[in-house]
Amino acid sequence: MARMQVAIGVLAALASLFLHEAAAQNCAALTARFQPKLGSGYKSSVIATGLRSPRHIVVDSAGNLLVAEGGSGSVRRLVLKDNGDSVCVESNTALTNDRSVSPEETYQGPSHSARSNERQTNHGISLSADGKTLFTSSLSSVTAYAYDAAAGTVGTGKAIITGMSNSGTHPTRAILVSKSSPDTILVARGSNGNIDTATTSLSTARSVIKTFSLSKVMSSPTDFASGGETLGWGLRNIVGMGEDPIYGGVV
Repeated sequence: MARMQVAIGVLAALASLFLHEAAAQNCAALTARFQPKLGSGYKSSVIATGLRSPRHIVVDSAGNLLVAEGGSGSVRRLVLKDNGDSVCVESNTALTNDRSVSPEETYQGPSHSARSNERQTNHGISLSADGKTLFTSSLSSVTAYAYDAAAGTVGTGKAIITGMSNSGTHPTRAILVSKSSPDTILVARGSNGNIDTATTSLSTARSVIKTFSLSKVMSSPTDFASGGETLGWGLRNIVGMGEDPIYGGVV
């Protein structure tokens, strides 16, 4: 329970980026689809719309939001502007994008997963401890990019963990770089459906969370099934992971 409370606290801290007055100068007025119920003294406002199936967000070392878009197969970089009593988006650009893939091949949700292009970001993003490497996940692999937070640029992507593909309805590939153990990346691969009896065998490498040494996979890419160490098993569809900032436990 304590770890769950810490995880909720981390999410609340991230959400606080959005909890500001809505009508500040230089911020476009955006209408919220939903009206969250907040505690006394808090207000919320929408800062960005038009995202295509956003799946995960991280904050980089320069305070920008990086958003994994399942619908476009890319990561978007949202540069935030602090107006004192509000925050708005100063610019919104695609950070990664495999333009060799047609839009109809990108991830559009579980029912579309069989046609998802395996090279494109469909779920997870994470940053190295120094903020200089961006990691993304696709249906089949984890890719690393050199990243400049100030300039908003990435280098050529390099697949570091491969071999995760399946044609089932659970295409999520949550990833997390540990802060307590900066050389460790966690990669989650769910089942290929609500019922996946083959996962009773660990050799299927499904319904599992594995850990990998970043220094090793950055120098020599590895296969997901045969590489890494098993952290959790029997996990049907892992859509997100977090780390206890004090003890380093994973939730």
